[in-house]
Amino acid sequence: EDGLRALASFPSLKALALRDNEDGPVPGYSTGLYSTPYGSRGMALSSLTSLTALYLDFMLLDSMDLHAMSRTLTALRTLSLQDVDPHNEHFCKGAPLEAVAAFTALTDLDLTKIPCITDEAVSALSTLVGLTSLDLGHCNLLTDEGIRSLSTLSALTFLNVAESELLTDEGIHAVFPGVPVRRWDVENRDHPNYHRFSR
Repeated sequence: EDGLRALASFPSLKALALRDNEDGPVPGYSTGLYSTPYGSRGMALSSLTSLTALYLDFMLLDSMDLHAMSRTLTALRTLSLQDVDPHNEHFCKGAPLEAVAAFTALTDLDLTKIPCITDEAVSALSTLVGLTSLDLGHCNLLTDEGIRSLSTLSALTFLNVAESELLTDEGIHAVFPGVPVRRWDVENRDHPNYHRFSR
């Protein structure tokens, strides 16, 4: 927690990655944020008003953290929350995607492996009309209905829905014709299973 507060000494910081270990805290190697109280992470980071990119993958966060940051991090363009709160004890409570939607200037958003993303929840992102890249991989409660709620995202140029098993190619194509869509976990975008839908 002291380390987070120390970041306030860098008000001109443009990009910050506070990714923790995917498997949880490792003695001597974890960032230590697993012991930081919920809500205080967001308050500590909210002073970094020059941030344009923030990566918080595998961190323990909740909607209070996100709301605290969204009030001041108005320049933020890239936000990565991949697999946050891996045990889903807090993040999935308190309408977290409504908190994410409060970052109104976002162009790149990664919500990979957040299991509580449902059709109803994802509709909160429909106001992020500046998004050009959206990652919803491994969101296994998401269906074509949820994708339809994102039809307002007309600036989108890339959509990752890898391994989101309830989605169909037809449903995605109907909403985002011509947008490159990653449907499977393959690293090479030239792989046959990496689909580009034509208009």
